Amino acid sequence: MHLSFRAFRWIPVALMGVFLALNPCATAAAETKFQARLVWGTDEMKPDKANLKEIDDKTKEKLKAVFKWKNYFEVDAQTVVVLPNELKKVKMSNKCDIEIQDLGEDGFEVKLFGEGKLTKKVKQVFPSGDCLVLAGDDKNANAWFVMLCPAGK
Repeated sequence: MHLSFRAFRWIPVALMGVFLALNPCATAAAETKFQARLVWGTDEMKPDKANLKEIDDKTKEKLKAVFKWKNYFEVDAQTVVVLPNELKKVKMSNKCDIEIQDLGEDGFEVKLFGEGKLTKKVKQVFPSGDCLVLAGDDKNANAWFVMLCPAGK
């Protein structure tokens, strides 16, 4: 039996098929990671006993360019992984929840809930790592924000 080199051309294709069959991650669409931050905006100083973290200067300056408050404190921060076509629910605090739904090519739909009530619904594509900021009023002329940014951007 005589085999030529041409008879073995299919081997790389067959090996790639075996690799894809054994590695389901290689065929799955990519997940999206977000950094979700719950932020309190206020003109007050940080309460002594509060478990709050000061916002970094770069983020603080971006918020101050849009909003009026002097101080911004991080209440919670979480990395959120959203799979293709998934609806992800995230509890940011006892009073604040968000839902992030992957809409495929149309981007993401983000819903903000305050005390169980829908306060904001936005469809967003995140070009070049832009962040989405959803805000709501609080008592005593304070505000709270949820910042949603693609992780690693």
